[in-house]
Amino acid sequence: MIIHHEFTIYYPQGNGHTKCANKILKQILIKLINANQNDWDIMLTMASWAYQLAFRITTQHNPCELIYELMLLLPTKILTPKLNKC
Repeated sequence: MIIHHEFTIYYPQGNGHTKCANKILKQILIKLINANQNDWDIMLTMASWAYQLAFRITTQHNPCELIYELMLLLPTKILTPKLNKC
């Protein structure tokens, strides 16, 4: 007989990591948003990209490289046309 138990996952160490990540995202958003702060929801995507692609000194990589084993590029680098040199 299988008995199912429902419970919430408790991982207190993760709270510190989440607080730290939220603090860094908030600092990035403060630098990106305009004076009346009405475009934070638009800039949130760019802020999360910046956070995920930022180089970490402790690991010598960015988080995306460690997770996906690929070097990811910002969308602006993909959309920017390359100029032909004559």
